[in-house]
Amino acid sequence: MTIGSVGWFGDRAVVVTLAEPGARAGVAAGLAESLPGCDVRTGMESVLVVAPEPDAGLLAAVEEATAGLDA
Repeated sequence: MTIGSVGWFGDRAVVVTLAEPGARAGVAAGLAESLPGCDVRTGMESVLVVAPEPDAGLLAAVEEATAGLDA
């Protein structure tokens, strides 16, 4: 699966855009496992990771987690 881009969505969420939208279930499951305590929601071509409160390290954590998924 291929990750398109990763970026901030507000002050406590990160959106992961997928180059292969069909991979969203697998990406969402991997992110939920890697980032316990965050709410992971799927969109049509993206996955949204929402932290319970603002977290300046969330973007880096999501980038690290998606690096392991992007194979």
